[in-house]
Amino acid sequence: MLQRNHQGPKFRVFCLGCFRLVDAIGGADITPASRKTRALIGYLCIVGKPVGRERLASLLWGDRGDEQARASLRQAIYELRSVPGGDRLLRADRDTVEVGEEVSTDLALITAAAQSGDLEQLIHWLSECRGDLLEDLPSIDPSFDAWLQSERLRVQEALVEAAVEAARAGMARGEIALARKVSNLLQQRDNTNEVVLRLSLRLDCLAGDTAALHRRYERFSELLKAELNAAPAMETQKLFQEMAAVTSAQAPTGAPRSSRIGDANERVDRDDTQGAAAPAQKVLPPGSTQTEPDARSSTRRFRYRIGAASAASAIAIGALVFAVWYSWHTTSRREKPVLVVMAFQNLSGDPDARSFSDGFAADVANALAGEADLHVVSTRVEPNIRYTFAPRTLAATHVLGGSVERVGRRIHVIAQLMDIAGDHVVWSHAYDNAISQTSARKEIAARIAGTVGAVLSSASPGEARHVNEEAYAHYLKGRAFFRERNPYAAARELDQSIRLAPNFAEAWSTLAADRWLLARVAIIGRGGHYDPKLATAAKAAAERALALDPRNGQALGVLALLTPSAHLQEMDQLLERALRFEPHNPELLGWHGQFLMFVGRNHEALDELTRAYELDSATPRVTSSLVLACLKTGHFEEAREIINLIDRSRPGELRDEFLHLKIEYFLYMRDWFHLANYLRVLPSGLSPRMVDFLRLCHETAIALGTREVDKYAALRARWRTETSVDPDDAVQFLFVLGDADGALQVVRSAVKIGRNDEFLTDPEWEVLFDADLVPMRRDARVPALFVDWGLLNYWQAANHWPDFIR
Repeated sequence: MLQRNHQGPKFRVFCLGCFRLVDAIGGADITPASRKTRALIGYLCIVGKPVGRERLASLLWGDRGDEQARASLRQAIYELRSVPGGDRLLRADRDTVEVGEEVSTDLALITAAAQSGDLEQLIHWLSECRGDLLEDLPSIDPSFDAWLQSERLRVQEALVEAAVEAARAGMARGEIALARKVSNLLQQRDNTNEVVLRLSLRLDCLAGDTAALHRRYERFSELLKAELNAAPAMETQKLFQEMAAVTSAQAPTGAPRSSRIGDANERVDRDDTQGAAAPAQKVLPPGSTQTEPDARSSTRRFRYRIGAASAASAIAIGALVFAVWYSWHTTSRREKPVLVVMAFQNLSGDPDARSFSDGFAADVANALAGEADLHVVSTRVEPNIRYTFAPRTLAATHVLGGSVERVGRRIHVIAQLMDIAGDHVVWSHAYDNAISQTSARKEIAARIAGTVGAVLSSASPGEARHVNEEAYAHYLKGRAFFRERNPYAAARELDQSIRLAPNFAEAWSTLAADRWLLARVAIIGRGGHYDPKLATAAKAAAERALALDPRNGQALGVLALLTPSAHLQEMDQLLERALRFEPHNPELLGWHGQFLMFVGRNHEALDELTRAYELDSATPRVTSSLVLACLKTGHFEEAREIINLIDRSRPGELRDEFLHLKIEYFLYMRDWFHLANYLRVLPSGLSPRMVDFLRLCHETAIALGTREVDKYAALRARWRTETSVDPDDAVQFLFVLGDADGALQVVRSAVKIGRNDEFLTDPEWEVLFDADLVPMRRDARVPALFVDWGLLNYWQAANHWPDFIR
């Protein structure tokens, strides 16, 4: 912001590097102590216009209620007005807030010096103001963090562009020494910008400094080779060869260098360029810090560690996990006990027994979920993952766990109920069932739930259904195949189960989900075609399951997934109803989380998917959806941790999906260097279409990382037609390349194609809800599209609005 009165500024705000607020006259540092207050004044200075109070409250205090957020904003405004002369620092009325006229910023000073052509002032302020924009203000709020990421890139490009133009004008006036200092400072700020490099090479040539010319080009080439396995652009190579020839002709071999200007600037060039190339300075793109991504969650923390798979029993695991957790939370007096149902440990090597034990805790928790006098929480402990988990607001009073073992034709289950506060076992029982007598898991789960409910409240045991032993075995195998996303093998096993037990509701509901998966895979592949027969068969199987068991959550979930995209509210209601019957079903939580992302409720989706992951981290779709929810809400560190966990420990389809998740992570982080480096060597076995997509990603990342603006037009043209893998990626790349109109066209085209399907798979419009794409949502055409797609009707009817409207 430029000075706007003749008396000069009263305050000066430094936004580059660590935020500072100083008295421009006396020089006193009056920086506010509160980070969010600093973020508030920094944001207002950068946007340079009045901002609505509601916008500021949601941007900085989005994790609080509306009234509390506005109160926090009022407190921050009061803090700023309390500094000496603070009444001139801010101007605030009932609806808006803006900075006063007597406030100047380092950004404005650099821009003014560049526009005036005063290279000495430009050098002074570039030297004084280093670092990224507001680099000491990470993890303020997901919305603010997302804005800051994109703003850093914009400010960096604007400052470099203005300074380059000023240096070129100075070079034309013959101010070579000053222009060289400007170019050296710009290379320190952005040492992979080829526009700056070419300017520096020309200045080295004009100064007759052959050594600096070669040193500068060689260091740049080494940097690109090490980070991107790439070479400078042909234009840069050609310019270097021309400049090298000129300087060689000016200074024959053996003759001393006679350029006084070159001598005078050799030391400056050496110091500046060595600083940029020092090994400790790892190259990162604008918008990143020097170590880790700076957008961190302030409300949730995922803690994952690879540990030894050596727990003796589920109770031991539960005691260990909750001992750590319980030390962090004080259990207050409550009328209702809080029961945590831990995963039952599988003591058998038999795959069928593993299928049996998998989900046992969820069955018990679901059976107890309707108890009015009991809070029930379920969790899953992976044998090779150790992490802490606790209910968000409740401290556990009791833990239920145990073990499952299959011996011959019998199942042995041991269950134990522990009182945490008293550190003693309240109840323990062993169950020994012949598989031929029952669908053992459901019956034993119901018996355990009945007894535990009676002990802790006034519950009574539920009734369990009995099915044929062979039918149940086929069901377990089919369910395992379905979880592994092998729908054809799953269908064979489930058909066998239903043939032997026609009234087995769970087999029917799993078959419905499997048929939905077959239809979905065909559509998403885009090489296949939508087959209405599969959708009809899936719906029929779900309806048969509900006829047998009206509380079957999986069947209700499948009906929701089969609902056409024009009926979003109906889909939401079906999923919520399913979760009322089975609140601890990770599959249902995952489906609901995906739906919430489809309608722009990304923070709610993050909660649902986090819960699903805590219950079952082995399901590929849950894990990948959670990563996307983290990225869409600015929880970049959590996304990175989950992706790294996948890379270390997960084979199969989830490992294959890891490739695309990693690209999404770098794309959302705008981390072009690491994206390009990651795609240097492609894995084998990829389809030609995927290889073409990854190569385009690689080329685009290099162009963005090195600021090769001359390549942007060709890349934009290619991305407008590249939607074969995931249109979301095309939209993100087009937006960063400056083609918001092309990005919107890609979204509209993808939605049109997807709406030819009779049910919702991936609507493609959800990319518009990403925090970074605010300018696209402001396009005058977007509201009409929301109406046409049925989103506005859903938001109004359901009274659940997307994050960007709240």
